[in-house]
Amino acid sequence: MYKKEAEEFNNIIKRFRILKDDDVIEAYDLMKRSLVLYDRFSYIKADLAKNFERGNPTKKRLQEIGDILLNIHVTTRQIYQNIKAERLVKRD
Repeated sequence: MYKKEAEEFNNIIKRFRILKDDDVIEAYDLMKRSLVLYDRFSYIKADLAKNFERGNPTKKRLQEIGDILLNIHVTTRQIYQNIKAERLVKRD
């Protein structure tokens, strides 16, 4: 049902695994995409929550996916900001 979102999640994970600490363009793109997909999975979780029974493993997995995406967003934002700051220092 949410095949496109699952594929995008897997794509983000693969790209994050090979992200280099100095790749500002990739970090910026991952930062944006992970936050957008986090929002999408939040919507999916809310949409499906009405059908979940207590202790449903799907609900837990959707929460884990959200946590992973949020962590990727925060990490790539830090990488982006660090590289940006280093480039400003080098200009001076």
